[in-house]
Amino acid sequence: MASLIDRSAASGCAIMLPRDGELEQLDMHTRAFSVFRLPDGPDGRRCFRIGGSVGPTRYRTDPYRDERWKPIDMALQQTAGDTPGLACDTCRYQSRVYPTW
Repeated sequence: MASLIDRSAASGCAIMLPRDGELEQLDMHTRAFSVFRLPDGPDGRRCFRIGGSVGPTRYRTDPYRDERWKPIDMALQQTAGDTPGLACDTCRYQSRVYPTW
């Protein structure tokens, strides 16, 4: 199942994924941004790259707990019931698709 980050990367926008020589700083993630450590600058200062998005791509089960951010999985699942369709319901994000075929 593809997360929002994986889907963005597959569409050619890999700003949220590490590039060559970058180390992903998992403890510095936020809801909508990734942080990557670059090699130190010529003057010895630490360098970082920040990749972000307009909407959230990660969530925490409990926002008041110090836990790692989890990627939001936006895979569509077939729905049961009278009206067949596809749905995504992850971390309070809902999307419903009803085909017309």
